[in-house]
Amino acid sequence: MKAILSMLIFVALFAAIVGSRWNSGYGIPHKHVKLPNGKMCSLPGDSCSKRDECCKPVNEKENSSGCRRTWSAMDGGFVNQCHICNLESSMC
Repeated sequence: MKAILSMLIFVALFAAIVGSRWNSGYGIPHKHVKLPNGKMCSLPGDSCSKRDECCKPVNEKENSSGCRRTWSAMDGGFVNQCHICNLESSMC
């Protein structure tokens, strides 16, 4: 019984940690380019302070990108993260 409970807790934590990047649109194709300040653009799920820091989607007609506030249980509050979303879905 303890083994099953431990496995369920592990799977739940794994899904929460790994799934957070996918919720930010990490699976949507994006351009990983160097910014004018010499740094690389921030990937979906990475922290950001403004929209220009985030990587842009390959198909900008169907997808949108930006920097949004998201709840982080690990940080115990809201954080700014880059995201890419499909304009036709309810993700945006």
